[in-house]
Amino acid sequence: MLGALENMFGWNSDIPTPLVDALVASRGTAGSVGKLNLILDRMFKRQRDDLVQGTFRRNELAELPMPVKVLWGTQDRLLPTRQAHRLPPMFAAHVFENTGHMLIEERGADVVALIRQNIRATDL
Repeated sequence: MLGALENMFGWNSDIPTPLVDALVASRGTAGSVGKLNLILDRMFKRQRDDLVQGTFRRNELAELPMPVKVLWGTQDRLLPTRQAHRLPPMFAAHVFENTGHMLIEERGADVVALIRQNIRATDL
């Protein structure tokens, strides 16, 4: 588990031991593997023996009727920040230095603040 998480966090980020312990424990919960496979099936498409990540069409994203904030870490090894350059122009992109894919773990207070900001914007 730790090896998988090392690829998800920024290079200089500490991986919290309680997170590793919780994730390992959750794998032993009845039905958890089936639920993880369901998530996998929804995120990826099977093409022969390969898995290909699903995508959204850019025009569909542009038609979303709510404010959208996209949060990205400069050290994200799964989704490079260069992909943020192709977002619809009305999206607000927030790029965090020295942060990987696990923004909620690495920059929790910032993530919560941006979510709250988005919620307030929809209440107007």
